Amino acid sequence: MRIPILIFVIFGVMASLLAQESSPEAEKMLKTLKKYENKFKKYEQRIEELEAEVGDLRDRFDEVESDERVEELRGEVEELIDETQGEVIEERTISLLNRYFGNSYMSLGGYFNVEYLNDDKSDSTGRFRLHRVSLFFQKRVGQFNFFTEVEFEDAPKFEGEGGDEIEEARGEIIVEQAWAEYLYHPLLNFRAGLILLPEYYNLNHYPTTTFATNDPLHSGNILPEEILGVAIYGDTYGELHPDFGIGYQLYVSNGENPNIGKEDVNENKAVGGKLTFHMPLFGLLDIFDLGVNVYVGEDDEDNRDFIWNFEAIIETERIFFHFEYAEGRKDFDVSANGLEESYGYYAFLGYQLTPQHVVFTRYEFFDEDRSDEERITRLLFGVRYRPLPEISIKGEIFREWHEDSDEEDFNGIALSFTMLL
Repeated sequence: MRIPILIFVIFGVMASLLAQESSPEAEKMLKTLKKYENKFKKYEQRIEELEAEVGDLRDRFDEVESDERVEELRGEVEELIDETQGEVIEERTISLLNRYFGNSYMSLGGYFNVEYLNDDKSDSTGRFRLHRVSLFFQKRVGQFNFFTEVEFEDAPKFEGEGGDEIEEARGEIIVEQAWAEYLYHPLLNFRAGLILLPEYYNLNHYPTTTFATNDPLHSGNILPEEILGVAIYGDTYGELHPDFGIGYQLYVSNGENPNIGKEDVNENKAVGGKLTFHMPLFGLLDIFDLGVNVYVGEDDEDNRDFIWNFEAIIETERIFFHFEYAEGRKDFDVSANGLEESYGYYAFLGYQLTPQHVVFTRYEFFDEDRSDEERITRLLFGVRYRPLPEISIKGEIFREWHEDSDEEDFNGIALSFTMLL
């Protein structure tokens, strides 16, 4: 912006006219005009300076806009805004709960899991499965902690009329686990209730954490999945030595029976435990754990059970290796039946291609009874994609072999979508 030349012309004409008059008033007006003329010159100079600054800012803005880092920063800012909005929503929810329940309300979580399964067996069809909807309830009061998991499997629906007659039923509603514990010290804690047996895959079977859609063949078929009783547990890792530790869990429970939550079938209780050795990482590994489970008890027919497993978990930033071998023996009281022994194992190897993608393979085997030809072998390859930490999309292809002549070998695919709630 410039001061128009016309203004100076007007000022000059007025000054000439006023100069021709010798009155004091004319002198006064002339001085005033000179004063404003000087101000206008200063304004013009300042405007030129501001225009130069604006031009410089535009150049700098163009440079910043062309920098790839701007897009990264913009993404981080947007994520921060989303997190902040989420925290605000959560804070409002907590405030609402506090208004009605005080500070002692229960937290709620869970997951949703739907699958598509297909194979080339002659008598099977491709199918969608609403496998699980699980709800987690947790409450912490001081050093006491309560947790339960209620699982709705295969879209349960129960209907009936006319007394006890059930006209329609499907799916299952299961209390997967329900326990209360007292957290006394990292080396000594107490837990009571329905407890998952501390086998690695059993504790980490949730579709939000597993890599594959299918469970290993022997999972749930050798070691019990849960026990009802009391347990003590602790871990020395980080307490006694920074690079090595031993974790343990010991328990006493009811034996295996159809109604584990209500009664036991004999006076002898099942006992067992697990030892986990946290091996030195040597600066190369993220996890190096070796574990052993042992379970001793009796079933509802007084068959003596001795079940054990060995597991190894080795992980780095990109490589995942999991291995387990499990074996169960039932020493029958009737000697003519001999010894029934089941065993199984799996070896899993995964590689993280990107922060969201993991490719994997797993080889597994299960024999329900060594004395019979019922061995099953499976080999699978798959990928897990996690666009967000709460979302897991998995797909795998597999081949299954059966030594039983009545069972046919087949190929299959398994796809799943899981969302953490």
